[in-house]
Order: sequence, then structure tokens, then C-alpha cells
Amino acid sequence: MGISPRSRWSNRDESSYKEQRSGTKSGIRPRTSKWAEPFAEASGSMLMVGQLTSVLTLVMMHAGKSPDPGSMENTSWALGESAFLVTGVFGIASFLFLFRVSFSRKAPRRRKRMARIWLFSFLLATQLT
Repeated sequence: MGISPRSRWSNRDESSYKEQRSGTKSGIRPRTSKWAEPFAEASGSMLMVGQLTSVLTLVMMHAGKSPDPGSMENTSWALGESAFLVTGVFGIASFLFLFRVSFSRKAPRRRKRMARIWLFSFLLATQLT
């Protein structure tokens, strides 16, 4: 029994031995979710939206609180519960946008630093109001 020349490793590079494929590679699938990936410039808009929503949250919190007539320290929510829920949703959205920018791999250091400072000051301001 002889060894056929096609079974030798030295002959594997012949073009006649290789499989004929069409123009597309069937083993590699194209990425369909490329639109969902954040890119470096998305961090700028996310930072801006996070900053605006945090300012709106603080304004809504200030507008919604009213002091009790009996004491100076205790405050209650003067607006309805739907306004309270909207304020909470804006606060959570602001936190998530700023948090995502502050820990993004593709965001520049300056934006990360600004997002962290803004997030810290937003949390401090919500505690003080």
C-alpha cells in the first residue's frame, strides 16, 4: 500500500487540494449588533444627558418639597405621587448615565473624571436638599 501524494503534509499547499469556496466565508458570521456598541463620542452625549437630568432632578426635588408648618427641619412632598415617581425616574436615569460614562473603557479620562465629579456632587446635593 502506497501513500498517495495528497496525504503528505508537503502537498497541502497546492491550490487543487484546497476546497473551493465562494466569496463569503461561511465560518465567520458578520456582526449584526454593531449599532448597540458605544463608541468614544457617545460618552460625550451620555455625559451631557446625565448632567441635564441631574439638574432637572434637583430642580424637581426643590420644587416638590415644602416645609411643614410645625417645624423648620421636617419637609414633606407637596406635589402628587406621579411627580414623585417622575423625579425618581429622572434621578435614576441621571445616575445610570453618569455611572456608565465614569466607568467606560472608551471614554477619555477627562470625561470620566468630569462624570465622577458630577456624580459625586449630584449625590451630595440630593442629600442636602
